[in-house]
Amino acid sequence: MPNIRRHSTYETTSVAGENVRAFIPPPLPPVPALDINPVLQDLIERANRGLGRLDGVTRILPDSSLFLYTYVRKEALLSSQIEGTQSSFSDLLLFEAVSELILQSQSRFLLRTTATGTHRRRLGSMAGFLSSRRH
Repeated sequence: MPNIRRHSTYETTSVAGENVRAFIPPPLPPVPALDINPVLQDLIERANRGLGRLDGVTRILPDSSLFLYTYVRKEALLSSQIEGTQSSFSDLLLFEAVSELILQSQSRFLLRTTATGTHRRRLGSMAGFLSSRRH
């Protein structure tokens, strides 16, 4: 039987004069082959069903970016709580809504206090750009 690596390694190489380490995984398929027993097979099937349900939900949503937006915010909130920050999901959404209102009022103020003509059109474009960056 040939000598086959079973564990991952790191290989040091030079790129543009800088030494970097590259992760080298073992070759596929693994040797010895994976032992997928009935318990592991059941877990894999449950995970696949869960992914199927998630895929089904995203197909019926009118805007999947809204689902993604909410999920990313929830994940960020959970990560912050792990680090000791105490806030709720509604606190986060309220903060973002208030921030958006402030940004909109600042944009309107800039438009009202600026000269007419080309300058106003340019600032209008900038205000649209700024409000589009809220996500």
